Amino acid sequence: QDANDGKTVIWQVATAPTKMISWSFEGTYGPEALTNNTSKRTSLDTVLGVNPTDKLSLWFQGNWGQDTNVTPLAPSTQGDSTVHWSGIGVWAQYAFTSWYTQALRFEVMGDQNGAARMGTSLAVNQGPVINQTEKEITWTHKFQMTKGMFTRFEYRHDWSNQPFFGKSDATLVRNQNTVSADWVVTF
Repeated sequence: QDANDGKTVIWQVATAPTKMISWSFEGTYGPEALTNNTSKRTSLDTVLGVNPTDKLSLWFQGNWGQDTNVTPLAPSTQGDSTVHWSGIGVWAQYAFTSWYTQALRFEVMGDQNGAARMGTSLAVNQGPVINQTEKEITWTHKFQMTKGMFTRFEYRHDWSNQPFFGKSDATLVRNQNTVSADWVVTF
């Protein structure tokens, strides 16, 4: 269900000029705030893929966004304002064999002026708006069992300059670890 009655434009341009290189550039523009059509969100994202060999794949990603005419999360005398976020990511994947692949990913996301792109509401009624930077690194192991079935194991470590990862006792900490395992069947 849409959160407001405004419309958002979504677009993408993509190309693969050679077997080794692919590039995409996409974006959105429109009202995305709850019940507020005057706030406009712009989000731009680009991904460059490079395959120097049949076994090695590299990706580079950049993202930038803003929300205009938003009410700040923290008390302010400035009224509505514009908030920004940005991020970069790099990852590499290497196929050791046709059935065994490893990947490593690193990303940084910056939340400026309380944009709250990372789901945090730290600034609510706590004084000045908090700028947050989160980083993550993920290691992925993929084992292709058959053409239509594989398993995947991931370990991810996140850390932030602000405590916002929730523990089971409801306290907030600056880092967290996540382990996941998947069994995927495609047909």
